[in-house]
Amino acid sequence: MKYNLPRNYLSYSAYNLWKSSRDQYRRRYYLDEDPFESHETRFGNKIGAMVEENRHHDDPVVSQIINYPLKEHKIEVEHQELNLLGYLDQFHDTEFRVLEMKTGHKNKKGKSPWDNVKVRKHKQLVYYSMLVKLKYGQVHPEVILQWLETEFKDDTTEFDGHILKSSTEELILTGRIETYKRVIHDWEIDKMIEDVLLTAEEISNDYTEWKKKN
Repeated sequence: MKYNLPRNYLSYSAYNLWKSSRDQYRRRYYLDEDPFESHETRFGNKIGAMVEENRHHDDPVVSQIINYPLKEHKIEVEHQELNLLGYLDQFHDTEFRVLEMKTGHKNKKGKSPWDNVKVRKHKQLVYYSMLVKLKYGQVHPEVILQWLETEFKDDTTEFDGHILKSSTEELILTGRIETYKRVIHDWEIDKMIEDVLLTAEEISNDYTEWKKKN
């Protein structure tokens, strides 16, 4: 099947956005609206750039993360006439290991955004394992997600003998790093391939109809 996609490829972010909100997908990819960026997103990109440029040793926290040979590893592969694209945070090119990094802060109840259950449900890890297997013919079954905890920086000042504290919009790393390991089975990759092809077909049909009307 020849797929008619707005970007001529399917990335995980596009796949996930279509699955979560078709309306937002259309605005993002059909109408080229800028994606929403939060303080957390921008901070995560900053940490990712530090690692990609091998400047992770500049920060005492970031220097503690697992270090694979390749950073922001780009994978392009065609499967059944569908172009797939992905950027792996870190990739071990001889052991075919995938590592994903996440930054984020606890919620108001003090609960972490990641735990073993959430990692097991996180489809991005399966998607990236699928890309590696399709591209290289093999992938290490154990993938790693490392979470770097963040918090909003407090500004502390003294006034009239009292310590005043206010929260700013500047994010900092707390120093806490959690490492989660997950085994991805072949059947999960096979199921992901089926769903990716189905999703691409849905997008292709929808985009074709949208272009006829617009």
